[in-house]
Amino acid sequence: ACWNTTLGLFRYEGVAWYRTDFSISSDDAYINFEGVCHECDVYIDGKHIGYHYGGLTEFGFEAFGIGSGNHEMVVRVDNTLDMETTIPHSCSDWYNYGGICRSVSVIEIGECSIRDMVIKYDLDVDKKSAAVNVATTIYTKKSITDTLKISVDGTCVYEKEITVDGVCTHLAENIVL
Repeated sequence: ACWNTTLGLFRYEGVAWYRTDFSISSDDAYINFEGVCHECDVYIDGKHIGYHYGGLTEFGFEAFGIGSGNHEMVVRVDNTLDMETTIPHSCSDWYNYGGICRSVSVIEIGECSIRDMVIKYDLDVDKKSAAVNVATTIYTKKSITDTLKISVDGTCVYEKEITVDGVCTHLAENIVL
């Protein structure tokens, strides 16, 4: 929780530690943060899994090989103002909130998962069609061959058999919609 409102520490700037337990049934997880002000370090079962700086921007970390079962997550948060890297609230309409300000999710990663997807398009001048490029990064624990399908409003617009072993990015180019 954001400590300025929830914990009644309205003017506090500095470090705070958060701790929680969670349980998963797979060996791997993705820890997603919707917003932490400003810097944070994340630990799972005492192991540092990542660092983030950036206030209310969403971010996350992969926790591979932690195993199924119960786990402890500890998050160190610091909202100390640094006049070189943060917005100086004495010169702007800005309040320096601190802590975990938005939701945190633990997402189990199965045998195969999508790590990232980027969609870019060029809209035709008449705005009736578009050429779409889709880059999909896929993670698998073992080599698999399967069909990658892209559908729009229930209609398949792209279909291709692909093989993924580990991490692979597949590019589907010039799909005309």
